[in-house]
Amino acid sequence: MNTQLSQPSLWQKLSDFQLDDSPEAAVQFSDKLINEQKWSPEFAKRAMAEYKKFLYLCLTMPQGASPSEVVDEVWHLHLTYTQSYWQKLCGEVLQRQLHHYPNKGGSSENQRHRDWYADTLIAYVKEFQELPPVDCWPLPKGLELESYLAPNSPFRTPTLQVTPQWEGHKYWPVGAVVIGLCALGMFMLSGPQFLLTFPLLMAWAWWGTYQKIQYKKRVMGEAARQLHPYHFAALFKDTETLFRTLVADFAERGWIRYQDEGKFGWDEQAQQPMMYSLQAQDKKELQAGLLRAFLYPFAEIMSKKSMALRNELAKDVAVGLFQWWVIMVGLARVAQGIVNGKPVIFLLLLLIIYVLVWIVLGQLPLMDNEMKKTYQSKAWEGYITAGALTFLLFDSSYSLGSNQTLQRVFDKPTKNSGGGEGGAGCSSGGDGGGGGCGGGCGGCGGCGGS
Repeated sequence: MNTQLSQPSLWQKLSDFQLDDSPEAAVQFSDKLINEQKWSPEFAKRAMAEYKKFLYLCLTMPQGASPSEVVDEVWHLHLTYTQSYWQKLCGEVLQRQLHHYPNKGGSSENQRHRDWYADTLIAYVKEFQELPPVDCWPLPKGLELESYLAPNSPFRTPTLQVTPQWEGHKYWPVGAVVIGLCALGMFMLSGPQFLLTFPLLMAWAWWGTYQKIQYKKRVMGEAARQLHPYHFAALFKDTETLFRTLVADFAERGWIRYQDEGKFGWDEQAQQPMMYSLQAQDKKELQAGLLRAFLYPFAEIMSKKSMALRNELAKDVAVGLFQWWVIMVGLARVAQGIVNGKPVIFLLLLLIIYVLVWIVLGQLPLMDNEMKKTYQSKAWEGYITAGALTFLLFDSSYSLGSNQTLQRVFDKPTKNSGGGEGGAGCSSGGDGGGGGCGGGCGGCGGCGGS
């Protein structure tokens, strides 16, 4: 997951640069963003971090960079702070003037800016080894960014090679079809005959459920060998667990550290994906809720990247259909017995037993402790720290220090603020696919002086 910025000293200067005014100021830069753009405080902080990344790209890309609408709104406001922008940022930090050139209009100019915006996103991925958050940087249609990520990046779409589910057990789906069709004739059987044959359907359904569980165990074993542990969390846990695993992993590596009163600090020198947004903050500590606002979107991106694989692995209608078919046959026979005035108590007991066994089989753990210990010691060495992996596999408590646990600090997830309902205005060119500033603003126009 390690990456090396092309100009680390430039990023250090930009991350140290203060956008917010002095603490004594009645109205901060971020406050104006919140009021003028109707953004949430969390989203405003994220937008300011993306603005600093944009400034970095302006100086590292030969032709300069093109902003998104969200980033451009931050830029517009910063330009009104003439002393901060021209003297401190351009004069002291960048040591060159950075002009804002508007789009002159016209189809050729619009296309040039669309291409420029796409090049900016590509440079973003190459430099920061992150996929840009779509609520701040809308992705143009047809633009593929994964190829610019490192081969082992957790932001890549995971792939998994597994043995087909019914390999070596092809008789089960064939038998399920045959038995299911034969069950239609069971309504012609007498009561005792039906009670003798119905358990065969139950047993076949249970056997299919057991085979399904064994298949899922094989899948988890292959996933542990082939996938990044973050993808494993996205596939077999949930986004919240993945987010907390990120926090635990970063804490174990020393990239972030828990401080008193629910605040976090971080390593300002760590050149790591997902750390740059934290380093870009004016204050060098964040409340837990704001840390969530920065890291949770990364967990969401990885979860979405894993969604196709999760859906593929979940495709298993054969066992489920047969399980419900058994219940439907049993209930239909119960109804038939009631209509004919026959006793149905024994059949109802069989159905209850069938459902209970079905539930018990569904609760069997897919990974026993021995398997977890095997993965803990071998499978993901170098990809995740031991403490974070223990938290992920065993659902154990993770201590952040100061008598605080990960679960306690993040016990009440807050809705992640984004560009949609929060009014971020992230549209970037409509059907054109995102030209940087749909309202007609250009990119930074390069980094030449005037």
